[in-house]
Amino acid sequence: MRTPSFLAKLFSFLLLLCSVQSAVAGEFFKEEIMIGEEAREYYVYIPSKLKDKTNRPAIIAFHGYKSDAKGFRWLIEPDKWADKHGFVMIYPNAVKKSWNAGKGMGSQNKTTDDDRFAAELPSVVAERHDIDSKRIYAMGFSNGAQVVAKLICHHSVQIAGAAMVAQSLNEDNCRPAYKVPVVIMHGMKDPAAPYKGGGKFKLASHQQSVDYLKDWYEIKGKKQQIKGDKTYKCSEYSEGKKASTSVIGCSMFNNGHQWPGSRDFLVKQLGTTNKNLSANDFIMSFFKRYKGVAPYMGKSKAAVITAKK
Repeated sequence: MRTPSFLAKLFSFLLLLCSVQSAVAGEFFKEEIMIGEEAREYYVYIPSKLKDKTNRPAIIAFHGYKSDAKGFRWLIEPDKWADKHGFVMIYPNAVKKSWNAGKGMGSQNKTTDDDRFAAELPSVVAERHDIDSKRIYAMGFSNGAQVVAKLICHHSVQIAGAAMVAQSLNEDNCRPAYKVPVVIMHGMKDPAAPYKGGGKFKLASHQQSVDYLKDWYEIKGKKQQIKGDKTYKCSEYSEGKKASTSVIGCSMFNNGHQWPGSRDFLVKQLGTTNKNLSANDFIMSFFKRYKGVAPYMGKSKAAVITAKK
């Protein structure tokens, strides 16, 4: 039979363990805002080590089609990498699980003003969550990557870096005013957004997307392979280690419409996931190399209507 003192010690240990796990987990809560006359929502994850910090860096993470903010967070598990690299994570929600952005099977929403929502978000999070406006980044998967493309092409001064996964650059009149550093990751056997472009939706190819940004940025440096193995290759265009921008293309040789390093999901329909490359680690390491152009545009027009734990 256990003694009372033993049980007391065990209870104290369990309380300590729970408090440690809670501290590691950080803080996660929901915000609802008005964009024009439309209510929109996003979730915020703040690592424990950033709770009392000011001017924190943040990543806005846009989920894919038929998913949502919480589902995307579960799928790619970026919070542990945010803990490691020191980023606040922002998870916006699409309306009816589709972003009104770009082309492709995920772009089913044709009515919501997601261009305005994406353009407002950097100012919103800078104001309300003590975020450094020079260090706001955006990453997105599939249909969510099309929203990132909007930011790159039309609202470039709002972000300091961008990452697109499982999608190409399908945005008309793409003319970035600021040379946003960009990573584009794509599976070469992607059945939903073909690596070589074309298909039902006449998408741009992976290489066309990389080349377009490299040429628009007028990067003269030669392509350099910076990471890879027998399953993938990442190559970079830049003007050297201290360059103000770069464009990176990562190709996963035998993988499909997936986020590298994430959980396996609908493998029969979407193809396999590359487990040798962690997109979260790679992207966050890339973002840490760059600060933006201080694009803070003053008070945002988006009104907070609730703040829920």
